[in-house]
Amino acid sequence: MLVLTRKKGQTVFVGDAELTIVSVKGGSIQLGFKAPKNVRIMRGELTDSDPGTNPEHDGVNDSKGEARTTKRVSTAERRAG
Repeated sequence: MLVLTRKKGQTVFVGDAELTIVSVKGGSIQLGFKAPKNVRIMRGELTDSDPGTNPEHDGVNDSKGEARTTKRVSTAERRAG
């Protein structure tokens, strides 16, 4: 794992995606992402394929056999952070 130290307003590039530190408040940071539409950005808890540990899992697997969640992150939600 690569660990970087960044300050508010600084960016990191991962492939074609740009990650910006938007704000730092207490124990939370707010991240902003700019990426092509074909790049999927999801919160970690939404990628958990074990239905027992993901409360949003609807009990159905997708075409790849991975657990599907009922909550999807919209483009507006990604942009808003």
